[in-house]
Amino acid sequence: SSGINAEYGVYEQKEKKHQQEIKDWTEERNKIESQLQRERGMNIQNSQQFSKVERRADKSWRKLTEDLTECLEKEREFRKKAESELENRKIDCSALTEKNSAMETQINSLTNGYT
Repeated sequence: SSGINAEYGVYEQKEKKHQQEIKDWTEERNKIESQLQRERGMNIQNSQQFSKVERRADKSWRKLTEDLTECLEKEREFRKKAESELENRKIDCSALTEKNSAMETQINSLTNGYT
């Protein structure tokens, strides 16, 4: 009977040891799970933050692109106006040159008439 009691005592000690190990492992697992939970929360927060920043950057980029496009269009309009103005001035100049030479011819013929 004492042999059985001794064997049962050893078994009981092993059982207590196993229970303690299970308890320790459970605590460890719970710590790890709560840490994972916190990290997931942080990841979600970071992801949301990143999305906000990304949206803001996209918005800024679109605005910048629109502004640049507008500037380029205005510059094209300005260039067309300037080229058109230049063309008109060339036409005016050649008209003046023709008028000038016609007057010179007239002056020459008048002067020749007096000599």
